[in-house]
Amino acid sequence: QLQWATYRDASDQTSLSRIWGGIHPPIDDIPGRRLGQQIGLQAFNLAVDYFNGAVLSVDETSIDESIVVYPNPAETTIQIQHPVTLSITEIEIFDTAARRVLSFSPGNKIQPSIDVSQLVSGMYVLRLTTSNGVVSKRVLIQ
Repeated sequence: QLQWATYRDASDQTSLSRIWGGIHPPIDDIPGRRLGQQIGLQAFNLAVDYFNGAVLSVDETSIDESIVVYPNPAETTIQIQHPVTLSITEIEIFDTAARRVLSFSPGNKIQPSIDVSQLVSGMYVLRLTTSNGVVSKRVLIQ
């Protein structure tokens, strides 16, 4: 089973193996990495928009702005603050590989909190299913 410490390590090994195998000429390796760095961030932000549904619908913008997730970055607990008129029916947390690592229903809690102490440090997407649609927020766990 192959494993790397970070995505960047895996990407480096992939690029090097393509060079060594003669599939990828070394002349465009560095420019390709620079371009990949820029495109990667843009692709991630676009994926979050698709995940949130913002690309398909404009109505969720006002919902998104009315929900506050704090502290961010978080260490042990995340609080969710939202208007009383909005109810959250499901809370899900996804890692950067789009795997759901946590999912639950907050019930009737007005300001739900989430225990994230068991999560590995890194970037996550918090997906909230509300009475007015779906909202996604990026959260950094330390």
